[in-house]
Amino acid sequence: MIEIVYRRRWSGSFLPAQAQLQRRFGQRNAAGLATHLAAGVFRSTSSPVVVLVLLLLPPARRHLPSTSSSVMAAPAPPAAAAAGPHSVFVYGTLMAEEVVRVLLGRAPPSSPALLPGHRRFSLRGRVYPAILPVPGHAVNGKVFKGLTDRELHVFDLFEDEEYVKKTVEVSLADTSEKSLAYAYIWANEGDPDLYGEWDYEEWRKVHLKDYLEMTREFMEEVGQF
Repeated sequence: MIEIVYRRRWSGSFLPAQAQLQRRFGQRNAAGLATHLAAGVFRSTSSPVVVLVLLLLPPARRHLPSTSSSVMAAPAPPAAAAAGPHSVFVYGTLMAEEVVRVLLGRAPPSSPALLPGHRRFSLRGRVYPAILPVPGHAVNGKVFKGLTDRELHVFDLFEDEEYVKKTVEVSLADTSEKSLAYAYIWANEGDPDLYGEWDYEEWRKVHLKDYLEMTREFMEEVGQF
């Protein structure tokens, strides 16, 4: 557990212990966490100096609001539209049906799939992986089919700005057919925290329980749909 102290200046700016948050959540998510927590405290006090003790969750915690606009009202998923259904290739924590059920309220139909020309990496200090285009490599995962616009938006919020959603071509393991699907690609190709290979089974054993709790809290923040 880490004690984090927040101080409010008269100018309205906040000075969090940013380095601790960055190590736990990454630079972008750390900034959002500081703003989110500070705003929640300062709504209920007029004191110019507030000390907030935050008992941090395990490193599985992630996807906290990353902009000041999310403090006032979390973006609600839009109503389902006729543009769907969508297919999404997943390769990390979203391969866990338990996590997807918390996010979507169901487990959409899925098929094992292979994404060629990409490599899956571990991320230093994180429990979730990243993928990037790397010739000569391939990533095993699965494709969720029949997602509504609303469900796709929930995935977008969950992956946040650390990932870029792109259309990729995957090979379906059960039919050997090729299919187009969305995939969330790591945005920072030169990230020094990328290393090695990410192990799904090891993640399930060590982190799934805490990750599910984080996912439930995430859905409480963005609002059930």
